[in-house]
Amino acid sequence: MFKLEKLSKSFTQDKSTLVAVSSVSATIQKGEKVGIIGLSGAGKSTLLKLLSMQERPDSGSLVIDDVDLLTLKGKDLLRMRKRLGFVFQGVHLISQKNVKDNIAFPFTLDKSTSKEIDSKVDHVLNLVGLSDKALAYPNTLSGGQKQRVGIARALITQPEVLLCDEPTSALDPLTTASILQCLDNVHAQTNVTLLVITHDMHVIKRLCDRVIVMHEGAFVEEGKVSEVFNSPQHPQTRLILSASEGR
Repeated sequence: MFKLEKLSKSFTQDKSTLVAVSSVSATIQKGEKVGIIGLSGAGKSTLLKLLSMQERPDSGSLVIDDVDLLTLKGKDLLRMRKRLGFVFQGVHLISQKNVKDNIAFPFTLDKSTSKEIDSKVDHVLNLVGLSDKALAYPNTLSGGQKQRVGIARALITQPEVLLCDEPTSALDPLTTASILQCLDNVHAQTNVTLLVITHDMHVIKRLCDRVIVMHEGAFVEEGKVSEVFNSPQHPQTRLILSASEGR
């Protein structure tokens, strides 16, 4: 189980206080596919920084199986953090390293043997459908292939939760469909919990079982995707749906 409990974050600018995330809470069960959707300025970017621990919240907790990651330090935090995998909007592959070495990068300071690492890399490459690209370099890959490498790199530590930040925002519709199918396949084979942060309703509809709508730093509506989108209760949800239909 992955829980956000009353996470809050504010920033002070020009003597005024901006509340970026306002006491948000959610419980995500193992194996769920949950989307968090909101328009620009909703607080998604700050929430992502809190979930990836790039920023510490002013208050609240981030819990995996009754352990609050925000209370941990040093090796204990590193060990628990491996239970979270991150697929970011920008893949940021190392251009001088081939696909295999990019994926193995999280093991740079690990004590795993080369044989163990090779086995893990082969496994995740197979999961994302890139078994034939292990020795290829980033400049030879398409945008979709690079994103698949990013997904494989996130999976290499066998995380329990895969956090995806706008995983298709820079991709064309056909490639977007292939990445969403890839994530669906990964979920089917590993039962990893998926948490997808996006502004795109179509990503939520295609990939997720449950949706949380974010507005002005708060979670304003949540439920099964079909129920929320067929009968939206909050004005912001209706606005998102209206904007999507007008595209």
